[in-house]
Amino acid sequence: MKEKIKHRIEEKKTYHKYMRLMAGSFFYLAFTVLAIYVGGWLMLISPIKEAIAAYFAGELTVKGILFTLIKCLLSTTVAGAIWSAGYITRQKFIGHPEY
Repeated sequence: MKEKIKHRIEEKKTYHKYMRLMAGSFFYLAFTVLAIYVGGWLMLISPIKEAIAAYFAGELTVKGILFTLIKCLLSTTVAGAIWSAGYITRQKFIGHPEY
């Protein structure tokens, strides 16, 4: 009887560990996709496209160029911060002792 209880406890621990790993991996993947979208599309590609469109429309200003340049320079920082948040969240879910 005691062996069955011990076996069930072990199964439950394994199940909880697996579920924490799955939840952590989901958040890690979600934050990675969010980092690519925000850092890559919203802050890098989209401002460049807007600057090119403004140039061809004849409406390109120094303010627009500076704004685009700042967005492009900060895109990797923002993407890295979002990705790091996802990594830390994953480590918290799986129970890593350093986080």
